[in-house]
Amino acid sequence: MIASRDGDPAELLPGRWSPGDAELDSLASLRLPSDLAEAALRRLRVIALLYSAIFFLAAILPNIACHLIRFVEPTAVCSRGYFTTLRTIGPPVFSIIGGLAVYFFVRSDRPSVSARLKMGTAFQ
Repeated sequence: MIASRDGDPAELLPGRWSPGDAELDSLASLRLPSDLAEAALRRLRVIALLYSAIFFLAAILPNIACHLIRFVEPTAVCSRGYFTTLRTIGPPVFSIIGGLAVYFFVRSDRPSVSARLKMGTAFQ
């Protein structure tokens, strides 16, 4: 063992085990109480639906509305190729589908509460 400049070899010793360390290690394996987990899952369902709704309202609805207005007022200016290529419509559609998939996964009773909460963490 190499001593420090002050000559104190205790600085180089590994930390000693204490009962408090075992308590801290066991805290990682604890689960949320059932009422708190259900509240978190309810909030996650709301967030997933809100996520999908925002993508729909921000990306798809304005283009649909613009094309509907164009039937009434032909001089309205809309992006003509928005619904024609996957590059323009793909990201909002995949985001909406992803949000709805998370919603239905979290709503299902088949996966465990832990799996549903982990899905929420991945979604966030």
